[in-house]
Amino acid sequence: MSTVSSREAPRIVDLVFETSARRAPWRGLWATLLAVGAALGLALLVARAEPSLSDWSAALALRLHEALAQDYALEPLPEPPAPHPPCPLRSWRRRHPARPRLCAAWRQPSAPGRSPPSPRRPPWPRPAPC
Repeated sequence: MSTVSSREAPRIVDLVFETSARRAPWRGLWATLLAVGAALGLALLVARAEPSLSDWSAALALRLHEALAQDYALEPLPEPPAPHPPCPLRSWRRRHPARPRLCAAWRQPSAPGRSPPSPRRPPWPRPAPC
């Protein structure tokens, strides 16, 4: 059984967190110069745009106050439409509940080789329900 000693293979933790001996000394300087330059550029932009920004913010505040102070007139809702008259077909069906819906010939079994007789009118289009 062979075991790997710590002299033969470096630990993974040491490899991951190892700092390079040859680190770029200019990297920190460039990052600092970039941050200072961005801050100075932003300050210069704000200083030059200050008069126009104050005019813009005043106009925006005026529009906002006008919108908040505006009164809204409420209009009454329109009257609902009148209800539909009762459907005459439904009242007729209530009075005649035993009326067959199909022709009596359709309910009888057909003879072999014969198709059932066709109804007087096709079932489509059906009348719309009330």
